[in-house]
Amino acid sequence: MDQLRAFKDVAKKKNLEPWIDWIGINVEGTTFSGHPTRTTLGNTLRQMLYFFYYIEQADPEWKEPWKVREGVPKICVSGDDVCVITQREKAEKLSKTIARLCGRDSKEKSRIGLG
Repeated sequence: MDQLRAFKDVAKKKNLEPWIDWIGINVEGTTFSGHPTRTTLGNTLRQMLYFFYYIEQADPEWKEPWKVREGVPKICVSGDDVCVITQREKAEKLSKTIARLCGRDSKEKSRIGLG
């Protein structure tokens, strides 16, 4: 409870300075296998960001995919496992976008990964 109260106090400030106004929160009840930012929690967050990016790149109408609305693909993520829920006719467009952004085809100019 003290951490939540501290977070609320920091959040109330107007001009936050990230190097001064920060707070650490312990996450309990989660099992990590190794370094916490390189395993389950980190993988989950990373995959969410990757797929939000892929979805945005696949269709101009799919901006801000983290906002749930009809017609925009939805994702379920746990660690590095991702399930994408979308209409069948839109799945191919998303699949091709992912392949284009992550492809390793030397004939096609594309990035490998997002970095």
